[in-house]
Amino acid sequence: MFALFGCVSLRFIRLPRTLVHIGTAAFLDCKSLEIDYYLPPTVKYIGGQAFNNCASLRSFHVPEPIAHIGNRGRVLDGCNFILHEYKEEDQEEDDEY
Repeated sequence: MFALFGCVSLRFIRLPRTLVHIGTAAFLDCKSLEIDYYLPPTVKYIGGQAFNNCASLRSFHVPEPIAHIGNRGRVLDGCNFILHEYKEEDQEEDDEY
């Protein structure tokens, strides 16, 4: 929990393709995280407030099916972007996570 909370200068993250769980508030207030973001297709759980206030995110791609999105789905409050659901085959071969 709170892994990178408040890292305001963080602009890019690469998550392993084996990642299953993103904890509560893991990237909360990482205001400079600005990439078009794809979660690895292995992610099944996103904790509450995981990406809240990441105001520079341009888009956020959620794999399906996902088993749990914490806080009644409130993991992206304070973000201004387009939310996408995707299947693994929708992702381009050279995309990085």
